[in-house]
Amino acid sequence: MKRRIEKVAVLGAGTMGARIAAHLANAGFPCYLLDIVPGELTADEKARGLALDHPDVRNRIVRAGLEAAKKAKPAAFFTPDLPVQASEGEIAETFRQMPDVKRSSHPVLSFTALGEDAATILAAQMLDQPFGPIEWLRNHSGDVLLIGVDHTHNVSLHYAEHLASRKQFLRWALTKIGGRGTAIELPNFPGKAHGFNAIDPEVKPMTRQVQIGNAVVKRIPLELLIPIAVGLIDEDPKALL
Repeated sequence: MKRRIEKVAVLGAGTMGARIAAHLANAGFPCYLLDIVPGELTADEKARGLALDHPDVRNRIVRAGLEAAKKAKPAAFFTPDLPVQASEGEIAETFRQMPDVKRSSHPVLSFTALGEDAATILAAQMLDQPFGPIEWLRNHSGDVLLIGVDHTHNVSLHYAEHLASRKQFLRWALTKIGGRGTAIELPNFPGKAHGFNAIDPEVKPMTRQVQIGNAVVKRIPLELLIPIAVGLIDEDPKALL
């Protein structure tokens, strides 16, 4: 007999408990976060004239755990306004915050876009085709623009790996579908990009490079980059790893 989970209680609002509650909330389950009631007042609570039975005192430990979960990096709660992963650099996050920038809803590999084609570009991304926006840009003469970063940040090379039939991974994510929390599959998830800089000499002839302040900026046409990357992997399965 199948059991239907309607609500969840998590006992313990420490590092693990608060984040477990956060993930359950992300999945759409009403969740109660519980912990012990403090037996002593803090100096601040005494100064405010609170007693042990005051809600602010009774819920102090739970509130502290919840606030820590909100500030966790990586974030425990997924929301569309989450900042870009710090490793992607300041420009990506600055772009996300610009007016009228749109963001895709993929729970792990979201893209941002701006302009009259932004919605169309983002709509190309599906759970089983996470790099759909890259494919759209390639088909519309788009370029890769690396600003102060190298090819380990070049997401289009993951798309090339997919085209070359390199083994991808399967991940799972909790999301809300029809108002209920659901675990969904995320196929075609890429691996690491540690070896991507090996493509640099191969694409150097078609790379336009300039210096802007302290940053090196490289522009590479996708319609040229992708076939080169696919060819390298087809020739040597260990290429770019």
